[in-house]
Amino acid sequence: MRAKSAAPIRHTRYSVTFSSHQSEPVVSLATLKDVDEIVRLIEANSADHGGHISPEFGRATIEGLLERSAIILTVRIGARLAGVLFSTDKEFQFTPSVSAMLRAWPGRSSAYVYGPVCIDERDRGKGLLAKLFDELKKRLPGREAVLFIERKNETSLRAHLRLGMRVVAEFSHRGKDFLVLHFVEEL
Repeated sequence: MRAKSAAPIRHTRYSVTFSSHQSEPVVSLATLKDVDEIVRLIEANSADHGGHISPEFGRATIEGLLERSAIILTVRIGARLAGVLFSTDKEFQFTPSVSAMLRAWPGRSSAYVYGPVCIDERDRGKGLLAKLFDELKKRLPGREAVLFIERKNETSLRAHLRLGMRVVAEFSHRGKDFLVLHFVEEL
């Protein structure tokens, strides 16, 4: 089977349904103008603040990903950033933890790295993760998503299993245990 090439990035917004008493969430591609808000959201959910996002994921990494045309999706409720989802081609192993994951499960030749993903604490459980992932699948149809979740992060693991992802491997990195998940949507 031949590997499929990456789908071109489409610079469009798309709206999704949300409860009637709040602004409708809007999923769109991130730009350099979004970096400050993304950094604040990531920092609020970093390991230093009780979250699970790697400290490897700072401003320089985010700006570098945007400059390399990674697909970074944001979801906003009104003007407020409610979540962000990162994805890159697996050849661009931008952190040591991603490299460790890909040694455990390299995925298909056309696979991409999914994550990290971060949803604002006050917006969790409202379907925003599914909306971000649905948009990502539209932009990268038929390609395998490969991601890792810290083993003890049961909330994230449950959320990703509900999206249809499955555990395919595990690895340890810097004294922590991780599960590797993947998702393939056959066309």
